[in-house]
Amino acid sequence: VSEAIAVSAEVDENPTTENKEREAQIEERIENNVVSPAPVKVKLFAKGDGGTKGVFIGEDGKLYKSIEPQETVQDKDGTIRRKSIDDAVTDEYEILSDLQGNPHIPRVGKIVDTTEGKAFEIERLDEVDTFTQEEYREIQKILNDLNDKGYHVGDQVTVMKRPKTGELVVVDFSAGYKGSRMSRDADDYMQGIKKKLPSGDAVRIEQEDKAESDRFTAETLSGDESTTEYYLTRRPPSIGTHPTEGMKSIKE
Repeated sequence: VSEAIAVSAEVDENPTTENKEREAQIEERIENNVVSPAPVKVKLFAKGDGGTKGVFIGEDGKLYKSIEPQETVQDKDGTIRRKSIDDAVTDEYEILSDLQGNPHIPRVGKIVDTTEGKAFEIERLDEVDTFTQEEYREIQKILNDLNDKGYHVGDQVTVMKRPKTGELVVVDFSAGYKGSRMSRDADDYMQGIKKKLPSGDAVRIEQEDKAESDRFTAETLSGDESTTEYYLTRRPPSIGTHPTEGMKSIKE
């Protein structure tokens, strides 16, 4: 603050100077003063049970998401707890920033210091108690599109809705990553979404998925006669792919 006062006085003492470049430099020093603003004071704190410290509401009324990753540790007395990993941040803010403009991604603001550590402002969205069969399929498509572009949730998928439009929004990338891997979010991490389906929709989805899997298997096998012969003659279904009959212990 004292530097800002000093450089401000420097401008005022010579208001008729023709050195515009010098004045611009002084203005920039005032604007980019090295004194950091006070941390946002956290009023409400939802402790994270996953990849980060949690979600906060500041005294300014804004919602913030921690960028501090956590790990599980065990104290000397055997107590299990989660603690922030020193000098590390998640990739979540970078991923969400890359995807701004996608209607299925939450809008984010800047990273700020809070009384609970570094966090970024994130859009307020509505919780969802129940998903329809159509919404479930839409979420799968959203995840597949993200994966095809190299963005992955990498953990249990959480979806909320935008209040005014009802758009489905994938909200949690605290374990997210960028790049190509074998894992597909729609195949591996939809269990939490499936639990929010009405029982009838859940059954129909399971039947549709099984039918699609059977169709894919049949098409694959019909395209390779030698593979079909292997399954039919060399490994009878009664034995299975990992037979245990006749196995002996190492000592024998």
